[in-house]
Amino acid sequence: MAADLFEDYAGNARKIANDQARKPGFNEIPIVDIAPFLKEDSTEEERSKVVEEVRYACTNVGFLYIKGHGLPEDSMDRAFDEARHFFDLSMEEKMEVYFKNSPQFRGYEPSKGIHHAQGDLKEAFNWGYEPEADPLNENKDMEAYLANNDLAGRNVWPASAKAANLRSALFDYYGRVLCLGRQMIHIFALALYLPETYFDDAFKVPGALGRILFYPSQPPASDLDDGTIGVTAHTDIECFTFLRQGADISCLQVLNRTGEWVEAPPIPGTLVLNIGDMLARWSNDRFISTVHRVINRTGETRQSLPIFFGPHYSTMITALPGCVPVGEKPKYAPIQAGEYVIRRLARSRLGKKYNEEVALETLVSTPLAAPVVPSPVATAVVA
Repeated sequence: MAADLFEDYAGNARKIANDQARKPGFNEIPIVDIAPFLKEDSTEEERSKVVEEVRYACTNVGFLYIKGHGLPEDSMDRAFDEARHFFDLSMEEKMEVYFKNSPQFRGYEPSKGIHHAQGDLKEAFNWGYEPEADPLNENKDMEAYLANNDLAGRNVWPASAKAANLRSALFDYYGRVLCLGRQMIHIFALALYLPETYFDDAFKVPGALGRILFYPSQPPASDLDDGTIGVTAHTDIECFTFLRQGADISCLQVLNRTGEWVEAPPIPGTLVLNIGDMLARWSNDRFISTVHRVINRTGETRQSLPIFFGPHYSTMITALPGCVPVGEKPKYAPIQAGEYVIRRLARSRLGKKYNEEVALETLVSTPLAAPVVPSPVATAVVA
């Protein structure tokens, strides 16, 4: 039987009625065409309609599909193809870039049973921001970026020739998403009754993390008591997530406000967009960060590609203007965006090994790896 409650990082509890998911009803997870907002010749009425639809989705659901986003299919497909080459490598080759050898948890994250939290049946490859990947950052000097960003980190890339094109494929897609994210923050600002450019400075050099995930097929089962789930119930860390789902395989499930799991199947031509905990916190819970999970009992393998979009790590996350009712106090204490991300990642990836009292400087300067088998070798490419 499922747990009755899901408790998030801030201690907020969400009811879970049962473990079985159902098909979504009409508009239960809204589909919003954002193209009219992105076009230069759109009318104010057309732009306002997009803002209103996004506002409804973010304040009532926390999940939506967006179409008209402008991302080319071939860029997304190439990212999936090159990622599959990486996941097809031997375990020894993948463990050369083991994620717990990176203070920022970059690199390869193995599946359940290999130094990983119980319940997650997936493999992942994680990376973060590099100026070279950002079409809108004219200064491509990685060393200068690291020198000016205390909480930033280096990515690690596999050395195998079989995965030689992974970095370029992921960066091509990632760079396009960075541009899209900077357009979405205009919609979000207006949806929160702020000036359209309110967030621009915070996102000039965003704290955007990427993951490519591979889910093996899970055997059919009548219940989920064994804890074997592609990704266990969770909320995302950063402000918002762009998710590209692979193929026509329905595995993503969203917890609605009545505690029911609702399927969020792939819809051709769309991305899933969901609000993360940071933007919920920033908006004093005006926007909803929704619990979700992945269960792959389709008999097929699955890939997905989320990009987690947040502000520069120096940004202070404190309640936005107009989001705290008159006479009330903000629900959350201010916190630096980078510290929030690093501590959330550490708690998620290290589980019981994580200590909230550990100084932030220690977290970002010390590899936190448990012993691994096989031991990583020194051939991984660091960028």
